[in-house]
Amino acid sequence: MKKFLYETAEDILNKYKDEINSYCLVFPNKRTNFFFRKYYSEIHGKTHKPPRLIEINRFVRDLTK
Repeated sequence: MKKFLYETAEDILNKYKDEINSYCLVFPNKRTNFFFRKYYSEIHGKTHKPPRLIEINRFVRDLTK
């Protein structure tokens, strides 16, 4: 059984692989961000720059400066 974040990373990579760097993915916390990044790199298989990944509190802080 695949983990939810693994399946999510797989789905995002399959649907948006050509324009993935134009997206920003927002997560509820650092732990979720960490595991998503881990699974994303496992699926992609080679070193590249992932999309912007940030936590919700940082996202809100950046919007409301």
